[in-house]
Amino acid sequence: MYTVLGRSREVVLREIYNENEVGMDVSVREEIKLVLEVATLRTRSRPSDRPSMENILNLLSEWKSNMKNNPTIEAAAARL
Repeated sequence: MYTVLGRSREVVLREIYNENEVGMDVSVREEIKLVLEVATLRTRSRPSDRPSMENILNLLSEWKSNMKNNPTIEAAAARL
């Protein structure tokens, strides 16, 4: 599990949802999760642990093209 400024991912997501009045819209929540996941991947401490921008673009393209099949962001990100 990763943290953002010492807070768990779930806490950060809940704060984002509440601050932006997202409600229960699943597609919006999934997009927010994706943005947070990409940001966390790209800001890892060691540059060698960060996926390349090409990998990130592939992740985003794959996620968008498969969105109808309801893939999980975590599964797509794990392939980086």
